[in-house]
Amino acid sequence: SVGVPSNMLVLGKHSGKHAVGARLKALGFDVSAQRVEDLFPDFKRLADTCREVTDADLVRLATGDARVDGRVGPWRMRRTELRVDWEDGTKPYARITMEHDNGERRTVSHEGEGPVDAAFAAVCAVTGVPGVISILDLHHIATEGVVRAEAIVEVEGELYSGKAREVDIADAAVAAFVAAINQAVSLRAANPRRIKMAAGA
Repeated sequence: SVGVPSNMLVLGKHSGKHAVGARLKALGFDVSAQRVEDLFPDFKRLADTCREVTDADLVRLATGDARVDGRVGPWRMRRTELRVDWEDGTKPYARITMEHDNGERRTVSHEGEGPVDAAFAAVCAVTGVPGVISILDLHHIATEGVVRAEAIVEVEGELYSGKAREVDIADAAVAAFVAAINQAVSLRAANPRRIKMAAGA
């Protein structure tokens, strides 16, 4: 399978080549020992800078993705508008605008059980990825004045992860969801044969 395995490990500056190779294979990459050897110097530089190396970081290393904003996939948020008015009985609503690396912009409006749920549905409509939120973990970091969000999203039976840091709790949740969707798009593009096998094709 491709995505987030249940035995997720955190990699850091003390992690060795075996751990990096095992993690890449767990994410669905068919990597040789030589490929891990080639990637390891970049991994060490990243690990020396950060306390931990995320799945998204590993995907960027494995695919050669060099987006300056740190995204692991082609989509980025441009505008998010959330609305809820319980008094008039209107369902919560989200209107989002996203931009693809190819320059295409899409705007979609969607209703949901809550404004964030509506935003998740709108993201799926824009990207064409049928993602379902499995876990959403939110933490307010008072010393930094930000919300840290981590989302685990299921896409056609596979799990993908995304992280984000934003000032607003709803923005953080949506950004983490988008990061997970981007991971799904990137991993599936990098591993089409494994995707077909996972789907039983």
